[in-house]
Amino acid sequence: AEDGLPGVPTGSPNGAGWPIAIGISAALLAASLLLGWYWKRRVFLGAWAIFTAVFIMLFASFGSNPGGVGSGSWQSLGYWLAQQDVARGNQPWYYYFTLSAIYEFLPFAFGGAAAIYYGFKSGFRPWVLILLIAAGMAILANGDLSFERGIVQGTEQDISTIVGKLALLVVYGSAIAIPFVLRTSKINRFLIFWTIGTFIAYTQAGEKMPWLLVNVSLPAIILAAKTLNDVVMSINWSNAIRRRAAFALVGVPIFYLLLWKIVFHDLGTGGRQFASTWAILAGLGLLLLGLQVLFSRIGRSQALGIVGLVTAVLLFGLTFRAGWIASYQNGDVPREMLVYTQTSPDLHRLADEIEQTARLTGDRSKIKIAIDIRDAFSWPWQWYLRRYTQVAFADHQEDEVEVGDDRLIAVINANNNVKTVTKLPDGFSDGRRLVHRWWFPELYRELTPETFFETLIDRNRWKGSIDYFLYRKLSNPLGTIDSFVYYSDQIPLMPAK
Repeated sequence: AEDGLPGVPTGSPNGAGWPIAIGISAALLAASLLLGWYWKRRVFLGAWAIFTAVFIMLFASFGSNPGGVGSGSWQSLGYWLAQQDVARGNQPWYYYFTLSAIYEFLPFAFGGAAAIYYGFKSGFRPWVLILLIAAGMAILANGDLSFERGIVQGTEQDISTIVGKLALLVVYGSAIAIPFVLRTSKINRFLIFWTIGTFIAYTQAGEKMPWLLVNVSLPAIILAAKTLNDVVMSINWSNAIRRRAAFALVGVPIFYLLLWKIVFHDLGTGGRQFASTWAILAGLGLLLLGLQVLFSRIGRSQALGIVGLVTAVLLFGLTFRAGWIASYQNGDVPREMLVYTQTSPDLHRLADEIEQTARLTGDRSKIKIAIDIRDAFSWPWQWYLRRYTQVAFADHQEDEVEVGDDRLIAVINANNNVKTVTKLPDGFSDGRRLVHRWWFPELYRELTPETFFETLIDRNRWKGSIDYFLYRKLSNPLGTIDSFVYYSDQIPLMPAK
């Protein structure tokens, strides 16, 4: 069912779709059981039983919602497919490139490194495909050639021309073909294909949301894990330790630190700049010389493998830090791209105030509250106030809607405040402004090919990106939509007896 179809949950089968949905689900289940039976029946059936038990328990809410098993089997995917035409979020095509560079740089870095490594071992064919991808991207970057203005669902926007569609097919087709020309094991080719195919699918999808980064990055995580495992197993550790390869644990971080210093930091002017630059270059040179010595002792591939593993540890530290900041430091503040939109802490505090007021008046769950629901402001109040029985939800944008004389608390959308404040009953306090929802300032939407390449070659423009990557510093304020809360003077200052 399409989004918004009355009486039918979005994404669920509708009418004649029921037998089709049941038939497809049954056929896929039978096919998987059949393949598993002929593969390794004991292993497969054991894994299938564990998966099925977990699936049923979670989607049936431990027995309280048996129908969730059916909706979980079909509607969970159907809902997402139904949202593609809606295109919630309206994000640009490069959204997951941006998001993964901030949060999932470790798996994509090592997954990409693996693909490049196997590409160098596979002759010229992968590089022909890379050239085709570059040519297609160059054509797509030419807006006049690849796009034109058109009407889509009643709104004017850019749509692809024939040339643009052909260029996109070349890009996608060439990218998908890369794993098939790589000289490596079948499992590596599959993981690279899975990573590329998943990234393309979610990039092309209409709905792009931050929580889908899990789906996008999962294949890359497995590919990176397989790559790192191959590196670990390929190293002769006893020989490496005997040949003093452990110095890489110190040398590699220092190398990256010096490289960071010379690329991103201001080294001063005049003599100070000269001295700093040469000191850093000398340090880098000594470290590269040390790497060359390591090459001669344990071999190039072994040495580069150890450097790669130390790099992985450093990137893991940055990944852990990014996760910690997102979860605990910025938990309820949308400085993170990972947060699409966020209820502000103001509403949590107001919910506590309402509870305290209910105790003061003695009304408790029967305290009379007015909530303006313009701009979907009913959420999260429908949840926070679920135990209160006298809550009036109404859109105060309508002329006939007013705050009732019996209301003790009114929460009004800021867009309705000017009109509503003149119609408030006598005895209400001056309103206090609250942030209802806030969101990350999505300036990345304005990126153009020209801006991207100008930023890439202009060192002075890197600071903003680096500050955000490391410290989550924003150059623009958070986007907000606000509300006002009003209290009646009938609320006593002392608890009611």
